[in-house]
Amino acid sequence: MRQLTLRQIFAVPLMLAVLIAIGLVTALVGDGIWDAVSWIGLGAPAAVSLWYGWGPQPPT
Repeated sequence: MRQLTLRQIFAVPLMLAVLIAIGLVTALVGDGIWDAVSWIGLGAPAAVSLWYGWGPQPPT
């Protein structure tokens, strides 16, 4: 088994956290096009969670 660095381990969770923060801020302060940005910012992490939660399972 290959050893992962901290950067490899936390890259995706950090990216999702930034996306969520952007979505929350734009939902609070923006209107119009910012609504679409907030939907993407909050919907993408939810979609990723659903994909890995209910998606294809690796063989055991």
